[in-house]
Amino acid sequence: IDNNYSGFSTFEGCLLQSCSANLNGLDGFFAFDYCTVRDCVAHDNGFDGVDIPYTGCVVVGCVCDNNGSQGIIAGDGCTIKDSVVVGNGLNGITAGLACSVLACTVQTNGAAGIVVDKNSSVKDCTVDNNVKNGIQASTGCLIEHNTCSVNGGGNTGDGGIRCTGSSNRVDSNHLTGNNANGLYLDGSGNTIMHNSAKGNVTTNYFVGAGNDVGPIG
Repeated sequence: IDNNYSGFSTFEGCLLQSCSANLNGLDGFFAFDYCTVRDCVAHDNGFDGVDIPYTGCVVVGCVCDNNGSQGIIAGDGCTIKDSVVVGNGLNGITAGLACSVLACTVQTNGAAGIVVDKNSSVKDCTVDNNVKNGIQASTGCLIEHNTCSVNGGGNTGDGGIRCTGSSNRVDSNHLTGNNANGLYLDGSGNTIMHNSAKGNVTTNYFVGAGNDVGPIG
């Protein structure tokens, strides 16, 4: 508590379990490759709650709230699961290539809720009232069974889910009351099906040409 630097800082291959990192000047938790952070709390730290920008890490069962920058940062090939990420200054969760974000609650963060890079999956998450997009994915991602509501500041492209590339599958999500769009696709070659989008401010679906879209309406 109240350290000038990070609360916990480890080398690779470590396990941090049932720890609390509060009011530290930098990150709550900072770790290297192949580390696990389990059942930990990161509250009101100056930078990120959990910062593991390296390979093969796991963050599970954590609470990251009111940190000055991002709630959770993970590198490539990581899993983030069963975590609550609320009220952080920038993105709630940012994950790299080929990551899984599963069953997380991500709310009232100062930028996007969840941002994932290529070939990642986001499933069974509740993403609510974030300042930018609820979920933002690049290319080759699976976005499935999420609830995204009241996200976005009303700018073009803001909203519940945004895919910036191609070859994404957006399936069985519920998108309501987002400030601009329910679903926004920048590119083509995406597959969109079984979603429900209601009451989004600008449009429920902005899908463009060249995407494979199931029936809407």
